[in-house]
Amino acid sequence: SEFFIANFGQLEPSYLKALFCPFAYLDFVPANAIKFFDTVNMFLDLHFAKIRPTDTIDIMFACICLERFPLNFVNRIFNPYFLDVLHAKTRPERLDIVRGKLKVFDTGLTLECAEYDGPLLPRDHSAKAVFHDGRIKRIINYITTELEELAGGPECMTKFSVLQHLPINSLYLVDVIFHPAGLGNIFTMDTMKERNINVAVLVHLPEYFDSTGKYLIGPQVMRVRHLRRLGLKVVTLRFDILYKLKIHPQELRDYLVERMKAALDALPPPGTTAVPVKGSPP
Repeated sequence: SEFFIANFGQLEPSYLKALFCPFAYLDFVPANAIKFFDTVNMFLDLHFAKIRPTDTIDIMFACICLERFPLNFVNRIFNPYFLDVLHAKTRPERLDIVRGKLKVFDTGLTLECAEYDGPLLPRDHSAKAVFHDGRIKRIINYITTELEELAGGPECMTKFSVLQHLPINSLYLVDVIFHPAGLGNIFTMDTMKERNINVAVLVHLPEYFDSTGKYLIGPQVMRVRHLRRLGLKVVTLRFDILYKLKIHPQELRDYLVERMKAALDALPPPGTTAVPVKGSPP
């Protein structure tokens, strides 16, 4: 960050993504955050037309991961010309990824920035399925009985859901939701009133953590935060621990109970006082 602040005048615009996005991936806010983010904002504003549209979307996604809300770029991002260029210059195999990040940008601002008048993108009803890692599906199916006991019965638990408020994106796929009996697969919650009633249970794979295996990477921290913004409590489970405890039923139950007790409460809506959220080891 110090290097960028000191040398941004000599840097090529194409370097911005490589210099900025790792901060978001590692969920790391530098000590000189205000000056650093102001410099990034100024640099992007100055060189917006010179930076590849896909890089710009990656930078916007990184901003949302870091709870930075670049409202001054919203009109440029959601400009028909920019979107046309973005689609024209994106390889077909990457188009879904880029669109997904654009939707997360829109969703993140809607959930976390009181000054944002969104969502600006319509919800995509054309996506029939969302990728769900087979390891998570198998381990959830294996521990379904234990989860149903904790939920209060099978009628109080739904597996593999995307909330209606969120775009159909694997980042927002909730592995298990505990809820009052009788709710269907798609939840329509009044997030202002029904806070801390529903519980999202997330299984974190090894690659969701940094190299130490201790801290969640930025997109996963954001995932937890956004679900909490929607009014859900969030319980996090480690896949590696669940896998080891498969053959130890009592220890498995003890672990699940321990994690339920450590559930993270819902966060306040945007514009109210919020508690900073950091990735923590589940």
